[in-house]
Amino acid sequence: MVAAVGFDLDGTLFDHAGAARSAIVSFLSSRDWTHPGDPGAAWLELEDVHFREYAAGSINFQEQRRRRMRGLLDSIDLESGAQDVDALFADYLDHYRSAWLPYPDVTATLSELRSMGMVLAVLTNGEQDQQEDKLRRMGVLDEFDAVLAASALPAFKPDKLAFESLCSTLHLPASAVVYVGDDLAADAIGARAAGLTPVWIDRHRRGGQPEDVPAMTSLTELPGHIRALARQLLGADPSVSFHRP
Repeated sequence: MVAAVGFDLDGTLFDHAGAARSAIVSFLSSRDWTHPGDPGAAWLELEDVHFREYAAGSINFQEQRRRRMRGLLDSIDLESGAQDVDALFADYLDHYRSAWLPYPDVTATLSELRSMGMVLAVLTNGEQDQQEDKLRRMGVLDEFDAVLAASALPAFKPDKLAFESLCSTLHLPASAVVYVGDDLAADAIGARAAGLTPVWIDRHRRGGQPEDVPAMTSLTELPGHIRALARQLLGADPSVSFHRP
């Protein structure tokens, strides 16, 4: 029985990388600061390094933001010690929020999955309040029965505990949940290891996934994939296999 679909957020429902790139360029321009290279790439690299520290538990959420901003200031030859990095990051967030839009394939896909009777949820490695705010500003928060962020969970993806928390919240066995995400290791392979049915959203056609991890380049493919799963699992008309528990 396929009863629910869980989604990652950043890179799956929402173009975080595009929004962050746009925001950091706008942030720097608003202060007449010039970056010597590609500011978007540099900013995303700083995020990757310091968010990993946060996920590992070595620093808190606010500190990873501070380290990212200090790294940016160092890269443009500004003395970070002389700057209020919290205020600067808050200013960056204003630019970032202005770019919060869902991918074009999100709204119609969620609507179709709802019409099929799917329970819908989000499981994200982000911070609870911010991730809920993203979904709200994107206009899709009400589509989801549950939103779970790592800041309120016992572990980050790909830890099995994160996926178990999702299934427990939905009161469903892992075998009844399809999980969709753009990070091959943290989302698809992590979900598979926890017993969920994985789908890798490969928007940039990177390829290279294991044979037992299906990939799609657009969420518009997802409803058809779930119908096919129902046919394989039940050998019946999939229209009778979907129900909201």
